[in-house]
This record gives sequence, C-alpha cells and structure tokens, in this order.
Amino acid sequence: MSSSLPDSLCFPGLLLCQMFAQSPSSVTVELGGSVTLSCSVPERYASNVLVWIKQPSGEPPKSIVSFKNNAASFLGGFDNKHCAIDRRSDCFNLKISNIEASDVARYYCGAIRDTTVRFGTGTSIRLKGKSSNSLLLELLFRRHHL
Repeated sequence: MSSSLPDSLCFPGLLLCQMFAQSPSSVTVELGGSVTLSCSVPERYASNVLVWIKQPSGEPPKSIVSFKNNAASFLGGFDNKHCAIDRRSDCFNLKISNIEASDVARYYCGAIRDTTVRFGTGTSIRLKGKSSNSLLLELLFRRHHL
C-alpha cells in the first residue's frame, strides 16, 4: 500500500481510496418513502465508470449501479423502477423510491479507473421509528420465511 494513501483500503485486485464528496452522511426515511443520495464527482473522474455500492450492516459491499457512456446498469436486485440516476457534469446522484427494509445500508459512490476504485465517505439510510435491532430481526424473519 502506498504511503501517499494512508486512508485507503486494499482488497484483492483493487485499491480503494476515499475521494468523492457525499451528503448527507445519514438520512432517516419512512417505509415507502424516497430519498436522493448526493455524490459530487471530481472532474478528472467524470469519464470513468461510475458506481454506487451498497453495504448493509455486517455484510460485504456490493455494486448496485454502474454508469458509463450516459447509460446506467442496475445490479444486485436494483432496477430502474426502484432507483434512478441523476448524472450531471459534477454529480452522480442516486434516488431510491418506495424504500423497503432491505434498503437500510450505507451507500458509497465512486469511480473505477484501471484497478482502482475511488469512493466517497458514504451515506447511511435508516428507517424512521425502527431501531437497528428490530430492523435486523425483521430482515432475518423475511429471509427465513420467504
């Protein structure tokens, strides 16, 4: 790991470095509501593949959207009925509609250049009126009974 990147994380084959400004750091929404996660893209990364990464608590991160050549590809169960991308010169925003319990997670925006992923500090989505323990129990119940 390079000493010039003290806050970076290493994963096999990828170097991850925080670069992108995201706001807010967390947001609380109601079930069925919607939220827009903002991401400011540095100009030098505007032409790279842009991604949104979802990381539920205690789980590994997974890509949910990739964006290249003005086209979004939705991954991991996300689709254009549940999510929308707002891509302008300096932003790469993710709007999630009809929020479900499974949307509770930390979301990171970023760009892929060669084998390096540069990403933001993340935005957490929380449900209004739900504690993390009751949410975890609800998610576990759904997984075992569906």
